Amino acid sequence: MTIDKVGRENCSGCSLCSLNCPHKCITMQSDEEGFLQPVIDKSICTDCGACYHVCPCKEQYEEQKVPVYYASAIRNKPLLKKSSSGGLFIAFASFIIEQGGYVCGCVFNEQMVAEHICTNSVEVVKQMMGSKYVQSTITRCLVEVKRILKDDKIVLFTGTACQVAAVKQFTKNPANLFCVDILCHGVPSPLYFKKYVEYLQKKHNGRLVKIEFRNKDKRGWGAEHRTYYEIAKCSSTKGYRPFLPAYFSAFFWGVNLRESCYNCKFTGTNRISDITIGDFWGSWYYFKKEFKEGISIASVNTDKGRKLLADINDYMEYCIEIPQKDALGSNTNFYHPTIKPTSRDDFYNDINHKSYGQMKWRVFLDKSSRRKLLVSIYGLMVPEYVKKLKRKFSR
Repeated sequence: MTIDKVGRENCSGCSLCSLNCPHKCITMQSDEEGFLQPVIDKSICTDCGACYHVCPCKEQYEEQKVPVYYASAIRNKPLLKKSSSGGLFIAFASFIIEQGGYVCGCVFNEQMVAEHICTNSVEVVKQMMGSKYVQSTITRCLVEVKRILKDDKIVLFTGTACQVAAVKQFTKNPANLFCVDILCHGVPSPLYFKKYVEYLQKKHNGRLVKIEFRNKDKRGWGAEHRTYYEIAKCSSTKGYRPFLPAYFSAFFWGVNLRESCYNCKFTGTNRISDITIGDFWGSWYYFKKEFKEGISIASVNTDKGRKLLADINDYMEYCIEIPQKDALGSNTNFYHPTIKPTSRDDFYNDINHKSYGQMKWRVFLDKSSRRKLLVSIYGLMVPEYVKKLKRKFSR
């Protein structure tokens, strides 16, 4: 039995099967949508089953202890402003590095490709801050994480839940590994993101050097469509804030996600990581106040997670226990995967022969997206005081 048995609808593209194959007959290759998939060289495959048995996406996981949920935000305001929500990642990462450990997280490299790297530098860790709405590669860092752990160093791994599952499977989850998963909406195709990068560079006749999908500088936390990017040309760099970017809209509406994201095995209260962090969208209703700088919901899932959260107490402005019903109600991806839109397959159809400019109008003009488009326009154009009144009388 080989990895083919898992199927495209379940495979997360973690590459663990290729690393575990004793005959090196599995390679990770981009499919027609730009997502990495395992490809088996049948001429040398012995059907030993090693790839199938190591796959973290083929099974459900045993129940852990009942999670405890916290509304959390860090005290350091500049770092909080640079974070996507409440800044827990940089607090965890700073503590781990202070203990002589390493942090593994996602960055955009010089080619604007999302990849996981390991570092013991706080400055490099800051590049990992903020949401990267594209699937990253973890193949190289899996090997590096295992090597660092064998040297008895502490490692903090942060990523999507399926990536955490791969890391725990590959390393056998030793005591010096701490895993934090980002409450995941799904991951878009690297090919679609590449087309977006090329589109922006051609549009501005320059080189994309920075992109942030959750920038707080102008509209704070909680506002929709906060993409900010910088283009370098000649000796200057200029920043841009698109009004309603199709790339983010497609992600936000679930149009451009990996097939397995709609069938995620890791959604629910039974989390695979030590700690899960995400946006506490229900914070206004719970606290009756605004958190313009951001606030997170944290699900503490294991004893290691409880210890790690306690260790960063001095970093925190807020760390308040929240009842499960309020925590789960704050973010739908806690309890079910993103629902697959009817337009998803048509969106990716023949993507290799289409430019981003050709594809972006599909996001806005498709019938299934019209209601979501109106909601996004409301979020962008309606004054904040009107939204506050609506929230006040909605409960």
